[in-house]
Amino acid sequence: MVDRLRRVASAVWRRIGGTRAGRRVAPAVGRLARRLRPVVVDDLVGWATHNGIPVIDLSATRTRERAVPVALDRARPDFARAATATIPGRFLLAIPGGVLWGRNGLVVLPDGTIAAQSIYGRIRLDLDRDSDRPLPKRPRWIAGDVCTLLGEFSNAANYWHWTHDGLLRLHRLADHLPAGTTFVVPADLPRWKRDSLRLLGIGDDRLLRFGPGDAWACERLWFPSLPSPEVTDPDAGAWFRRTMLDAAGVGATTTERRLFLSRDDTLHGRIVDEERLVPVLERHGFERVRLTGMPVVEQVRLFASAGAVVGPTGAAFTNLMFSDPTTRVVEIVEPTWSAVTTLWSGLEVYGQPYAYLEGETVANPDQPDRADLSVDPDLLDRALTEWLTPS
Repeated sequence: MVDRLRRVASAVWRRIGGTRAGRRVAPAVGRLARRLRPVVVDDLVGWATHNGIPVIDLSATRTRERAVPVALDRARPDFARAATATIPGRFLLAIPGGVLWGRNGLVVLPDGTIAAQSIYGRIRLDLDRDSDRPLPKRPRWIAGDVCTLLGEFSNAANYWHWTHDGLLRLHRLADHLPAGTTFVVPADLPRWKRDSLRLLGIGDDRLLRFGPGDAWACERLWFPSLPSPEVTDPDAGAWFRRTMLDAAGVGATTTERRLFLSRDDTLHGRIVDEERLVPVLERHGFERVRLTGMPVVEQVRLFASAGAVVGPTGAAFTNLMFSDPTTRVVEIVEPTWSAVTTLWSGLEVYGQPYAYLEGETVANPDQPDRADLSVDPDLLDRALTEWLTPS
C-alpha cells in the first residue's frame, strides 16, 4: 500500500508538475509523498526538464588521457587502469520547495522523490542511513535563495575531500546565483573550513548551519551537481588555484623549498620508522613539516614556495594545487591501500611531475583497518637521487 501511494504521488507530479495546477497542489502532493520513503530520481536534469525547471550547464562531459605517475621501485597496475578518465559534466538548478534532509544533505524534490545525484547515485544512497527514514511532516521553512554545499564526502573532517568534493563545486556559481544567496554547510563546520570559504569570498554571514537531524524546505534550493570524486575538472582546478593564491597574497610561485610531509601526529598512514629517514631527507635538502593546525592561508603560501614534495599518502598533498607546475612530487604509498590512485588522479591536472614509491605494510594498533608503513632509508635515498637529479 505504501509503495502504491508513493508511486501515485510521483505519477501525479510527473503529469502536472510543470503546470499552474501543479504549482497549486504541489504542497499537498509533497506532504503526502514525504511521509513515505521517496521514489528515487536518477536523472535530475531529466526531472527538471520535464517539470519546466531551467537547468544551467556548468561544464560538458569530457574524456581525459593522462600520463601515469613514475614508479620509483615496484609498479602498481592501478595507475595504468586510471590513465583514461571521464570528467562528468556539471549543472546547476534551482528547485522550488526542495528539501534538504539527513546528515549527508539528501535532496528531496517537491514531488517527494529523492535525487540520487545528491549522494553520488543509488549505490551510495542505499548505504545512507537517513534514506529509509520518513521525513518530518513539517520541515523548517527557509526563505530566499539557498545553495547547498552538503555532501557525503565533503562533510567529513578531511582536507582533501572538503577541498576537492566541496569547494570545487563553487566553480562558476558566482555567475549564476542571485545576489544574497546563502550557503548550507554542516553545523559542526570547523574553523579551517570556514577560513577556506572566506578565501573564496564567502564569509560566515552567508553560511547556514545544517545539523544531521535537520530537514529544511527551501523556497529556492540551488543544487550544484557534485564533482567526480576521482578526477578534477581542469577548468575548476585552474579557477581554484588562481583564486586561492590571489587571496593568500601570492604573486608568483617559487621552487625554493623541499618539503617532507610528516604524518607522525596522525592515527594511520604513518611511516613508523620516520626518524630513520631524517638523515636521508636532510641530505637531499628536505625540511619536515606537519600541517595539523596550520591555517589554510599559511598552507597555501608554504606549498606555493615548494620545489619538491615528498611524503606518505595523506590529505596534505591537496596543497599541491598551489605549487608550481615544475614542483617534483613523490607520494609514498602503502601497498594494501585500495584508493592508491586518488590523490594523483585528482592532482594530475596541476601539471607537477609525479612519482610514487611503495613502502611496506605495518599493522596499525590504533586503527586496524588503516595500516601504517615502513620505508627503507636506502631505497628512499636512491629514489630521491633518481627523481630529483636533473636529466
